[in-house]
Amino acid sequence: MRLLLLPLIMTASLLLSACASLPPADPQRAQRLYQEAQTQVLRDDYPGAARLYEEAARYAPQNADYWLQWGDLLEATDDSDEAAEAWTDALTLLPLDDPLRPTLVYRLGLLLAGPLQQPLVAKELRDQLQNPVMRGDLDAVLAMAGKRPAATLTILKQTLPLATDQDQQARIYFHAAQAHAQLGNFADSREMLFYAVNSATSPGLKVAIRTLFTELINQPQQQK
Repeated sequence: MRLLLLPLIMTASLLLSACASLPPADPQRAQRLYQEAQTQVLRDDYPGAARLYEEAARYAPQNADYWLQWGDLLEATDDSDEAAEAWTDALTLLPLDDPLRPTLVYRLGLLLAGPLQQPLVAKELRDQLQNPVMRGDLDAVLAMAGKRPAATLTILKQTLPLATDQDQQARIYFHAAQAHAQLGNFADSREMLFYAVNSATSPGLKVAIRTLFTELINQPQQQK
């Protein structure tokens, strides 16, 4: 995976490099690919949907939602490296005032703080976030990556009441479940997963919830 460094203003060389790999823009073709991808998601064919979203994003590189959904589906197929690279490309190509840019920064930060273990870059991304829910959740995941699960839970408890988006609430519950599992509080972890699974809409998050639940099945009801 290439080094991920994301200053607020991308250099012209990075932008030219990203654009060089794109075909001529074709928004209508991208829309057809998007509709096909949605059908594949409904069939739980996440790898197939990811390939279609990748094509859609390349034919409509200014559509941030295509990039977001592509990366999310890569997460669902356990390909965090590719998801991070997709979102890095998106942040290189999208304008600084794109409404979905903070979400892409946040989701990339979660990947870097968690499975990809690049906390220093994740902290740089956190510092770009103005949204208190995204910033708080990413801060909590950084605390968990630093083996401070109790601090994670404190931050999430403060952040959850601010979250109004259903999937964002589910993500916070999921991170609370991870923190409880790190503490050995397996019953509490399963309870948080119950709340998470009832609210999650993101395929990547749904898969992560199922994976953690499977890991917890053989754990005791509560570690004393």
